[in-house]
Amino acid sequence: MTYITIGLIDGNLPPSNENLFGCFTNSTAWEAFGDFLDKILSERADILDCIKGEQWIYNKTYSFQDLSGDDFNWAVRKIRDYIKSNAICDEWVDWGIAVWKDLVEPLIIKDHRYRDNSIPV
Repeated sequence: MTYITIGLIDGNLPPSNENLFGCFTNSTAWEAFGDFLDKILSERADILDCIKGEQWIYNKTYSFQDLSGDDFNWAVRKIRDYIKSNAICDEWVDWGIAVWKDLVEPLIIKDHRYRDNSIPV
């Protein structure tokens, strides 16, 4: 099983298993989401590396947890802008988009760092 960590339930408390939230997904959907992130966030390798990091190799985890508030919101905005402007995608990209829309985005908006469209791309 694979996991996508979004962030902390309470930003005032330190990271711990009890204070993290995210979602499980199957490994194929997780790989499609990873390729989707590569495609969208490649211009900011620092953000992409923070999300994917070494944990994706060993633990099959992507994590938005360590992004600053500005980087977190930049990534959200960049992903949303890509989805809005690219109506026709191949099946693999569509799967990555589905992971974002169905699993990740509903959790992203609950994160304490989230600011709706406040960071220009």
